[in-house]
Amino acid sequence: MKRSWILSLSLGLVAGCATLAGPLGSTTDGPVTLRLQPTVQDGGLRTQALVDKPWTRGDIDHVVIVLKRVEGGGESDVVVAGNPVKLDIASGNLSRPISFRGLHRNTTYMVRASAYRAPGEAAENLISAGDGSKAQIEVTNDDMPPLAALPIKLQDILFSGKATTSFDIKDATLSYSGSEGAEFEIPAVVATPEPRPNGILRNFQTFGQTLPYRLQETIALEIGNKLYLMGGLTPNSFNQVVSTDSILVSTIDGTGTPGAFTVAPSRLAMPRHFGWATRLGDFVYVIGGFINSKESSSTTTVERAKINPDGSLGSFSVVEGVTLAQNRGGFAAVNLGTYVYVIGGQTGGGGVPALSGVERAAVLPNGRLGTFQTVAPVLGRARWSMPAIRIGQYVYVPGGEGAGSSGSLTSIERSTIQADGSLGAFSTYGQALSKPRNRLGFGILANRMYLFGGYDSSINQFGTGVDACNIDGNGDLGAFGNDTNCALAVGLENGTTIMTDTAAYYFGGYINSGTATRGLDTIQRAPIEFPIP
Repeated sequence: MKRSWILSLSLGLVAGCATLAGPLGSTTDGPVTLRLQPTVQDGGLRTQALVDKPWTRGDIDHVVIVLKRVEGGGESDVVVAGNPVKLDIASGNLSRPISFRGLHRNTTYMVRASAYRAPGEAAENLISAGDGSKAQIEVTNDDMPPLAALPIKLQDILFSGKATTSFDIKDATLSYSGSEGAEFEIPAVVATPEPRPNGILRNFQTFGQTLPYRLQETIALEIGNKLYLMGGLTPNSFNQVVSTDSILVSTIDGTGTPGAFTVAPSRLAMPRHFGWATRLGDFVYVIGGFINSKESSSTTTVERAKINPDGSLGSFSVVEGVTLAQNRGGFAAVNLGTYVYVIGGQTGGGGVPALSGVERAAVLPNGRLGTFQTVAPVLGRARWSMPAIRIGQYVYVPGGEGAGSSGSLTSIERSTIQADGSLGAFSTYGQALSKPRNRLGFGILANRMYLFGGYDSSINQFGTGVDACNIDGNGDLGAFGNDTNCALAVGLENGTTIMTDTAAYYFGGYINSGTATRGLDTIQRAPIEFPIP
């Protein structure tokens, strides 16, 4: 038979521990599976009357859960393959289901939870109270045990939440001598993209403010109402264009308009440009890119920073053991929820051939990023300085350039997202850009794709024209052509684009003219015109 045990996870101030006990039911046997799903609920914090260390749920970097066996008046480690059973859960993923498999019947277990404010398990970073963060569970032959509780108590702070657990019990022999184990149970879930506004993009105009310094090939990422421009190329005191580790930040107001940019307190762990960034749980990851002077050499490194509750960033540090398989910059990338993909790019240096290879890293059960591995679906044509654009079940890779000086491309490649969150083979798409374009920006609305910026090798200049196409209900692209409703105020390349709910923005960039060869500090804005209701 199979019954379910619902466990309420009360994350609050509880003295001692919660013990599960109940009358014996029918005799069943086989290994027992205990499933827990803790969920920290917003608004469940209550400070005590007196606090020395006012920790909040936003201070939690990760939670370590260990499983112990209670016997002989003490506790012993539950060991699998020579290692104690231990789960490390990022704070943003406490709602993920957790399973302790193969628990023995007629055995008492202790589940302990420890919350830390930083990676690792250093004592100075522990912010939970040990005596208030444990639960003793007695596993008998009863397949319907009563309600139990697992308290987790932060030092001087109370918070509460709920979770569920279940015993899956199958008829078999009474004894079970296998080893207990623990793992995350996470089904493959492809991240759902944000809904796209239903409107049209109008002409770009010079925005009413500028960046604090000239900037190109920076790495943009929105986090809540914060917009970050991380790293990039900027002139140094000798007026040489070099990578920077500086980060600019702006607050986006309720109308979708970024405010003035300022230099953020945090900095990248190393200067880099033409890389890529994504958010995973409570962390920002910055991946690869070029280092030193403009596109001269690239890196395999990945760094990350904690996202604070107010949207600000903590200190960046290089993630040990997580690297690209191939050093590259100017690549396309996409986060599909189950995997992060890095596509094409270039290793660095003028005239160096572009890359066709594709790598991916799994999004781990604890919400962290695994290391990258080369995978099969390579590009049909090596290319770099292009984006990866997700539309529905497809990922499009338009334009770019084939080598350091081979000129820009018109072709588009497409891959289909599989049910497990992986990418299928890339193939040349039936439509092509109306003109060659590399180092380009893009904007996506409900039924329209826009490509702007970049160098047009067919006319040997930076055009202001915007290439656009319609998107049908299946995510297929129509024919591209010059959009008569939208154009850049100034034609340039190497800028960085983002879209808010009300407009598209193009930050910085480069044109081969005077001081502009070292980048621009300008911002261009194209409003979204919404249909009349």
